[in-house]
Amino acid sequence: MTIDIISRGKKSLLPMLNRAGKEVYTFKEICKLSGLSGSYARKVVFQLEKFNRLVRLEKGKYLYVPEGFEKNWSGNSLLIASRLVYPYAISYWTALNHFQFTEQIPSTVFVQTTARKFHPEIEILGVKYKFVTVNKRKYFGVINIWEGPHKIQITDKEKTIVDCLDYPEYCGGIVEAVKGLDTGFKNKELDLSKLIKYAKRLANKTVLKRLGYLITLLGINATAKQINEITAGLGQGYSLFDPSHPITGKLDSKWKLKINIPPDTLTEWKAS
Repeated sequence: MTIDIISRGKKSLLPMLNRAGKEVYTFKEICKLSGLSGSYARKVVFQLEKFNRLVRLEKGKYLYVPEGFEKNWSGNSLLIASRLVYPYAISYWTALNHFQFTEQIPSTVFVQTTARKFHPEIEILGVKYKFVTVNKRKYFGVINIWEGPHKIQITDKEKTIVDCLDYPEYCGGIVEAVKGLDTGFKNKELDLSKLIKYAKRLANKTVLKRLGYLITLLGINATAKQINEITAGLGQGYSLFDPSHPITGKLDSKWKLKINIPPDTLTEWKAS
C-alpha cells in the first residue's frame, strides 16, 4: 500500500508542479499540491530527488527540474538566490554585471541581506552563492527587476556602486568598482547626488573618500557644492584606498586616503 501511494504521488505531483509554473517550491507547497500527509510527501520528495526531478536547495526548499533536463539543469541562479534568504537583494559583483557596468561575469551570485545564514556560502548545481549580512542601516536602495515571469530584488545602480566601494572584495576588486563608476557616468546612468546621498547613508567615511577620489581621477563632472558635501564628511583620519593591497603608498590629503595602488592601474582597462 505504501509503495502504491508513493508511486501515485510521484506520478500526480510532477504534472501539478509543472502546471503551477514555479521553479522553487517549499515542502509545505508540495504537501498542499499533492494532498499527501507529511510522512508520505517526504517519501515522494525523496524519490523525486533520486531521479533528479527535485533538487534540495536547503531544508524545506526544492528546485523543480523539467522532464528531459535531469542531467543538465542549472535553473535561474537569480531566482534561486531570491528563495534562499529574506530579506535579500542581488548585489555587489552580480548587480554590477546585471547593469552591464563590468564585462566580467562573476562565478558567484552575491546576495545582500540583514539576516544571518548558518552557511554564508553554498553551492547549488555548480553555482556558488555568497550571502553578505549587513547592518539594517545599510540595507536600502532595493528595486525590482523581472527574470521571465519572476520578480527579483536587486540593489539599484547607485547602491550597487557604493556597496562595491564599501566592500571591494565582493565585486572582484576595486578596479571593477572603478569600471562601474566610469561606465555608469559615461552612459549617463548614474546620479552623482544620489551616489553621495547613499554613500553618506552607509555611515562609512571610507566610501565617501573613495568616491571623492575617483570622481577626480575619472574626471566626473561635479559641482562645488557636491564636492564640499563629500569633503565635509571625510573626518581627519586616513583610510586605505584598496584593502587588498599592501599598506604602502602616497597620502592624498584632500581625500584622506593612502593611495596604495598606482592610479594608472585603475584605468588601464580602458586601453584594452
